[in-house]
Amino acid sequence: MRRWFYLLSLAGLIVGCSGDAGKHIEENDPAYVQAQEFLRAASSRILDGLEIRGSHESVDTFHVSDCESAPKDEESKRWEVAHFWQVDHVAGGETQPAIERLRRSLESQGWHIVDYAVPPEVKNPMIRAEDTKSGYVVRAVAVEDKNRVAVRVSAPCFTTSKTGS
Repeated sequence: MRRWFYLLSLAGLIVGCSGDAGKHIEENDPAYVQAQEFLRAASSRILDGLEIRGSHESVDTFHVSDCESAPKDEESKRWEVAHFWQVDHVAGGETQPAIERLRRSLESQGWHIVDYAVPPEVKNPMIRAEDTKSGYVVRAVAVEDKNRVAVRVSAPCFTTSKTGS
């Protein structure tokens, strides 16, 4: 499982750096700032749905990449952005119930559960869900041997105000 998490982290880093994304989107671009705000709000709702205590990583980690579904001939640039965060030092035995609570919370909010697995089907409980109205996607994994819940929330593609340099 450690390899899986390492690969997930590496994939996020590669996605965040692919295509020199950081050189083409300006940090203060209004569309990017708005996407970050919406992701923070979605992440806050996800954290509420987990209903767990622990130490929350307070550094915002956003990965930006080209929007694969965008037509290549568009004059304005389209981007995908994802927010990564985790809760560490979760009380023993609470990570799986947190994933189960998140599933119930997301379902009650109208999210579509794309994938959901708990032991013995998998070693670490996980959920992947999509808000079909807004296009947001969440993936949460409980890493029980580390008392951690790792989360990735991604936003739908957006267009920047300018193409950048």
